[in-house]
Amino acid sequence: MGDIADPKVLIEAKRLLLSSPEEVYRYFENLNDENMSYQLSFVLADSGNELIKLALAKYSKNSNVVEKLFNENKDETIRCAALLNPDFPLGSFGAISLKHTPLVKILEEGTDAETYALVTNKSLKGETLACIFDKRGWAEKLSDERWFLCSIYALDNPNLHEDYKSISPVGYDEGWQDYSHSEAISAAWNLLIKAPLTEQWAIGLVHQITKLHAKIADETFYKYVFDRWRSNNNDLEKAFKKLRMWVASTVPAYLDKLHQWMANHEDQSIRVGHYYSFKTFDKATLDEYYKKDGKEFIGAALLNENLFMTTIIRNHFRKIVEGNCEQRNDYAEMDYFDIMVEKLSKAYPDAFAEDE
Repeated sequence: MGDIADPKVLIEAKRLLLSSPEEVYRYFENLNDENMSYQLSFVLADSGNELIKLALAKYSKNSNVVEKLFNENKDETIRCAALLNPDFPLGSFGAISLKHTPLVKILEEGTDAETYALVTNKSLKGETLACIFDKRGWAEKLSDERWFLCSIYALDNPNLHEDYKSISPVGYDEGWQDYSHSEAISAAWNLLIKAPLTEQWAIGLVHQITKLHAKIADETFYKYVFDRWRSNNNDLEKAFKKLRMWVASTVPAYLDKLHQWMANHEDQSIRVGHYYSFKTFDKATLDEYYKKDGKEFIGAALLNENLFMTTIIRNHFRKIVEGNCEQRNDYAEMDYFDIMVEKLSKAYPDAFAEDE
């Protein structure tokens, strides 16, 4: 500890060296002081205790220590903790190149856990993330099976679920970072255009595609996707139908013409997807949809927050749901309606002011 100049760090280092591994783990888990974490990591890096190694791999702000733990450990848990750590060195702005052979090897042939940890790392973003979906750059040699696995896992990357947020003062790189963030999200959506038309891909995308933050505002894109994911094979069509429905559910409410097209479509999966996200101020529209698709309409519309944001539409929708429940003597949907009202009234009190 002779190289530590800060007496506060020196004292904490001594205390941790005399503490139990459990206490050290909790300390790093709750530590918000980046400088303290950086310096203490050097002191504890050579600890032979597995729990302390895990704490440093997962929480340390010292990228050198995190990388050292990754390289020197065969324990998959410690390696995964390091790969998930945002301070794991991924190159400038997360720009992994083919020179980073250990990481490329994980992408190409790593265990499921290590692969997931790598592609969901918060510091993996922009162009590097887009390369996975496009199967280029550091992902260009992926086998078809690994491309599927890495792409589906990468759709869980938190950067794809939110707007670009700068962690630095505004500078020359901000425009590029924002653009690169959008590029990654676009590449993720384009999997619907590029992915092989297989049951495996359809099922994988069903579970992931609705998580994407930014929606596509392109009518042509959606119609192409709806047409592409179709099959005369019954087993394939079953999976494709579900994918079409969930893709339809992501259509922004402001794309009125596309929503009208979906509402009148002969394909029920597209109509039901429309029910998840449309917006209306006309009570007759609800009656029309209920008459057309009954309980399928109710099941989807119950998850459509737009239908709860105005008193007239909310109350009319309540009557439809209540009437359907009475007919079947099953009030599960009415219970869910009340749950939605309770949740949304807390989030948007002004929209529910007239109910008080």
